[in-house]
Amino acid sequence: FSTKFLSASPLPHPPAADRPAHHRPLDQRGNPLPQQQGELEGGCTEDAARDKASSPKRKGPSHIALGCLRALIAPGILEEVIWRSVLLPHPSVDPPACFHPAPLLTTIVISNMGFVLMHVANAKACERAGVRGGAAATFQDRRFLTLAGVLGLACTSAYLFTGGSL
Repeated sequence: FSTKFLSASPLPHPPAADRPAHHRPLDQRGNPLPQQQGELEGGCTEDAARDKASSPKRKGPSHIALGCLRALIAPGILEEVIWRSVLLPHPSVDPPACFHPAPLLTTIVISNMGFVLMHVANAKACERAGVRGGAAATFQDRRFLTLAGVLGLACTSAYLFTGGSL
């Protein structure tokens, strides 16, 4: 890795027109080519330089680790807080009437339906944001939504059987 590309100067060498003829690109006979309009150092055009500058950069290990941490917190823990601890009754806070079968079942169904429908809303958001890679199609797939519903029921059961702990 070189730090010369991080310097504040725009070009480390003089422009192509100011360079000696033996540093310019050569034609078939070996004669230096004249600098063309829009050409940068080394015969690179402005369009090619702009494309190179806008190309994705390689990500280091710390950037990848931060992305993994975000992926754990944003969908995992945040969804559990919203769809379990906020919507479902808690044994130490809510009255015992909340734990009778009919109100509890109603709350579980509403919470789980919201959990599944949130993934459908995520699909619409991915489409509007132009996310590529099949995320929107995955969020709308019936198999994925079925598995999300099963996972929601499993998380709800774990939440209730552990006494309301995440």
